[in-house]
Amino acid sequence: MSSPLVTPPGVVLSPENVALVACFSVTDLSVLHRIVNRSYTTQTWRKHPSKLISMTAKGAGGTGKTTAAWNASAELLMDGKEDQVLVTNLDSQPSLEERLLGKVIHNVFNDDFNSLLALNNLTGSTILSGLNSCLAGPEFRLEPPKLLTVDPVRLAGLRPATRAGPTRPTAGPFFDPGDSGKRIHIMLSDENISEWDHQLSTSSVLRNIGAAGSIHKAVPGALYSLLQMTAYVLGVTYIVMDMGPGNGGLNRIAIMCSDAWFMPLCIDNKCASTIASFASSLPTWATNYVQTVWQTAGTDNKYPLPVVHVADAAPTTAAPEAPAAAAASLGIGLHLLPSIMAPPPPPTPRLPKFLGVVFSRLGVRGAVRPYNQYAALLRSQQLITQALIPSVVACNMALPMPAYQQCLQPILNTFAQMPAGAQAAPNPVPGVCNILREFDSLQYMSERESVPVPFLQQHHFLSPGGDEYGQFLEALAANPNLPYPPDDAFLALPTTASAVILSAKVANIRGMTRIFLRMITDNL
Repeated sequence: MSSPLVTPPGVVLSPENVALVACFSVTDLSVLHRIVNRSYTTQTWRKHPSKLISMTAKGAGGTGKTTAAWNASAELLMDGKEDQVLVTNLDSQPSLEERLLGKVIHNVFNDDFNSLLALNNLTGSTILSGLNSCLAGPEFRLEPPKLLTVDPVRLAGLRPATRAGPTRPTAGPFFDPGDSGKRIHIMLSDENISEWDHQLSTSSVLRNIGAAGSIHKAVPGALYSLLQMTAYVLGVTYIVMDMGPGNGGLNRIAIMCSDAWFMPLCIDNKCASTIASFASSLPTWATNYVQTVWQTAGTDNKYPLPVVHVADAAPTTAAPEAPAAAAASLGIGLHLLPSIMAPPPPPTPRLPKFLGVVFSRLGVRGAVRPYNQYAALLRSQQLITQALIPSVVACNMALPMPAYQQCLQPILNTFAQMPAGAQAAPNPVPGVCNILREFDSLQYMSERESVPVPFLQQHHFLSPGGDEYGQFLEALAANPNLPYPPDDAFLALPTTASAVILSAKVANIRGMTRIFLRMITDNL
């Protein structure tokens, strides 16, 4: 089911790049899928569906959705008990893939993402191809595409070789921690994913006029079923879904069929309007979704949307004593009389739970007060309390309030680093589950190493190529009495204050991103 990554012909890989390539593989589900498809379509998997978590900001772009999806999936693997996570991207831009694959694409594929896809027979193997397969032919079976798979723990643990220099004629060894057994499976995005909005629109029109066939009934549930079936074949418990900007039908159905959703937002003057817009739209979305679930229910739909009770509801007999009395008076068995049956109730849609707003990124720089961010936080938190939470509660999408309360103390610890006084940070409110600090140069290091910021390690700070620490590294390399790269004991010394500060900053960020793990595992 899994095969090694194919590299460009004629390219000679260094030992470091051989280990880098070994962190990746291609997972082909097609053969195994055909074996389990029969049991899948008879709803075997529905007894234990995977948990689907989406990242959305209702149309806004650049709000941190991809970063949140990347951090959440990494937390589930590195700090949680999961061995595998499935992630997918509903954006037309491969932003999530670029984060996960950036280092191998740069080092091995000459910065050509399409070359990686072509050499590994992945061209066209996207989430859209999986969705379109449900419309192909009378059986319209969903065919999950091939997946790119990465071992994120091994990737984060690759340590570069010690550089040779004027005082060090030989390089030190390269370190590869080996296979960790942890996997992130990536379902590739598609630049034409918006085409599915047209399919959803057509399905809606036909359903509203009573002219929808079984295929069009299957369209709204295709995304949910594609992801669940892929997770079922892989044996994955959690699915993390990154979403693109826009308010099309695909984004709406993706949010509503999720088990839960986060709302990542930048701390700027647009976040308040995004919160207000989401709060006003949510009741309409929920109402339309409930109608869609009812319209697509039935045994003729292989891919229904999730409901509270999966098992078919047995019809109930109306006034059972009446047929029994009639049978007794006639002296015949009850089974010979037609039952007076009440129609089964409509299915109860399973609505997603709101896990909280994730604000990023808070700028804290000494005595400089982030005036604009302060105003944005103040206004946004007012709208969360006055508009968003009431809307979520009215739509039956809220967690119990104590679940939101557990996030407040870690946020207060972050706020404590801001200056006191008139422009000090406002107290956090329930519904805000995370406030991340500004990443600064850590973002550059993260993208260079394909490692989420919370999981950067000290060898990433001091590895060759870190421009911010070039002068510091040269000073170390020129001194034969100092270890190079610095070991953990040396990093604790005052002479490496910059690295110590970075390590502390990563620890702070990781402490905040652990809230992702707690909110997901405690409430789903």
